[in-house]
Amino acid sequence: MNNKKVGTLSIEDIKKIKLQHAQHKNDCDMIEKFGIVVMLDILGWKNLITIDNVKEYANILNSLRTKILDILLRVTDDSEDFNVDISIFADTIVILINNDGPFNELNIFNIISSFLTDSLKRGIAFRGAISRGRYYTNSSKNIFIGEAYYEAAQYCESTNWAGVIITPSLRKDLLQNNPIDNLKEINIVKYDEIPFKQDFKKDLDLVLVPNREKWQNLKTGGSRYTDFKSLYKEIMKSKDCQNSTNEKYNNTIKFIEYLEKEFWN
Repeated sequence: MNNKKVGTLSIEDIKKIKLQHAQHKNDCDMIEKFGIVVMLDILGWKNLITIDNVKEYANILNSLRTKILDILLRVTDDSEDFNVDISIFADTIVILINNDGPFNELNIFNIISSFLTDSLKRGIAFRGAISRGRYYTNSSKNIFIGEAYYEAAQYCESTNWAGVIITPSLRKDLLQNNPIDNLKEINIVKYDEIPFKQDFKKDLDLVLVPNREKWQNLKTGGSRYTDFKSLYKEIMKSKDCQNSTNEKYNNTIKFIEYLEKEFWN
């Protein structure tokens, strides 16, 4: 039993406090970065959360980080220019890709698209947004601020479906040098009926979609699903999406039907 009098500090206590202070004294030194911010909300996370699931998902995210860095470092001799930070806050995943280069040619979006497919195979569907611009983080990676971060957070919450949209900042950059039809090569498609919530009306039309080729490869492993539509239906039903809002479920299935007809045919 601890007999220490309440309100007193031992020498060891004071040492611990000083050590904690020393470890975190530079936490407010903010580092300016420029790149891509991916923000994803896991639908129905409360029904999935177990220690084993979290560990497995941390491994998947670490693999995603490795794949993105592999692509980035193939085009530069200066490894200090690039970094990938991934954080999980409750049901939200934040991916920060520090990169001021030709991002759309680097296949980053194909990697993230494949990640969406891998997640679907594990019964996880996302609502999210991807932005591009300046943001700031600290050395401990526990502070994230900046225009690109705020934009991704705002648009991540703006839609009523399981889909990952391209925000205005990234849309502008993508379309500066690419005809909109060419974006299909990096799994970004045009969709004019993105279901924004009633209090959030924006004229956006680009969505990052799961990688169809990756899906076809995964299907050979004996999956009982024959297409994305049946997979989404089961995931969203199991996550009580129909009970929380029929709109979210119906909006997602409508989009999948559009993809099957116009993009995956």
